[in-house]
Amino acid sequence: MDVLVSRDDCKSQYAARRVNEMMSTQVAEVHEMEAQPTPPALRARQAAQYVGLSEHSLAMMRVRGTGPNFVKRGRLVYYPISALDSWMMRA
Repeated sequence: MDVLVSRDDCKSQYAARRVNEMMSTQVAEVHEMEAQPTPPALRARQAAQYVGLSEHSLAMMRVRGTGPNFVKRGRLVYYPISALDSWMMRA
């Protein structure tokens, strides 16, 4: 017995497979990130208070490349405490 599958069914099955692949990849990345020990880091506002500057000054230094090292995760900016400490020692 032959089974006929419509083009729309094929597209939706393909889309479902792609979504499952993407989700499993993202889950694997999250597990990998959780498994790695990360040094403590502060968000921009906390980092500014830590070094005694305004958040705006720290942002301008970030743009100019004169501030402490930072990490961006999407739109969020994090400053490792070790980077803040070493930057303050140099300044």
